[in-house]
Amino acid sequence: MSRYTDRQVRTFTVGFQDGDDVNELEEARRTAALLGTAHEEVLLGSLDYQRLLEKIAWHLDEPIATTSALAMYSVCQLARQHVTVVLTGQGADEPFAGYPRYLGERYGARYRGLPTGARENVLRPLVEALPRCERVKRAVRSLGTEDVTERFAQVYAVFSEPMKAALWRPGMAPRHGALRMRKVIDYWRRGVENRDPLVQMTYVDARLSLSDDLLTYGDKMSMATSIEARVPFLDVEFMRAAEALPASLRIRRTTQKYIHKRVIAKWLPREIIGRRKRGFETPVDRWFRSELSGYVQQTLLAPDAACPIYFRPAAIEALIGEHISGRQDHRRQLFSLLMFELWHRQFIGAAAPQR
Repeated sequence: MSRYTDRQVRTFTVGFQDGDDVNELEEARRTAALLGTAHEEVLLGSLDYQRLLEKIAWHLDEPIATTSALAMYSVCQLARQHVTVVLTGQGADEPFAGYPRYLGERYGARYRGLPTGARENVLRPLVEALPRCERVKRAVRSLGTEDVTERFAQVYAVFSEPMKAALWRPGMAPRHGALRMRKVIDYWRRGVENRDPLVQMTYVDARLSLSDDLLTYGDKMSMATSIEARVPFLDVEFMRAAEALPASLRIRRTTQKYIHKRVIAKWLPREIIGRRKRGFETPVDRWFRSELSGYVQQTLLAPDAACPIYFRPAAIEALIGEHISGRQDHRRQLFSLLMFELWHRQFIGAAAPQR
């Protein structure tokens, strides 16, 4: 774009105060300088995040539990001061296998090839005993599962089955929830069920998490700031070509998005292409252990809160306590409960649910 337009291209990014572990600010500045763009950035702190949560819950109008929705809203606000249409990178990770879970799926058969006793009696207990490491624990729980649909369902799960059993109040758990999830996954596997499991996962993701989560919040956050966000990676012909690729061109050895990186090497230097993937992360893990810990507890366990209607307060307190202590990483679970609570207050009210 910079090469072919006669106007300077504008670029925008968002970062977080004391968020060095998740920030891409410096990398974005270097890339913008390389491409000669007019670059703008916005910086969010924990109090900004807290202040925006209720507004975001209103604009989402459904309990989407993705922490980056607030970051998307903020960067769209920034962009709207300068432009009315932006291009985003959503849709580049699913067809090209860019997320960490794809690496596990690519080589999971090797793990399943280990003796069952070694997996279940040695490796899994060792991993489960580790403090935090939620992503690794979820991977170990799922990678030993032979059935493709069941394995995908375990990878996607936010709450494990023991967590759900401890959390729900008697009579409140949805009937056949796990079965419904498996049926949805099976529906989207039709037509690709004989291809490599990695290809199947990318295909399912493009039709579930991408459409129902990332694109949904991306569209709602951009519309809330009166800006049009377009997704060029999801051009129909482009996606058709990308989804026809074999697994070996999506992940080569440990290089994810292999063919994508080979192509863009014509325009970008190796230090940009080869840098560690961060994703669109936010520092809620640390904030929930420090600055926002009181806010989370007061919101989820307030006398008029909705969460205690559906869930056992003791189980919520246990999740909060384990996260604050650093024994476990419950950021995904706590953020899910937080967004459910804020959504329920605004759209359902405090009344007891009707069966």
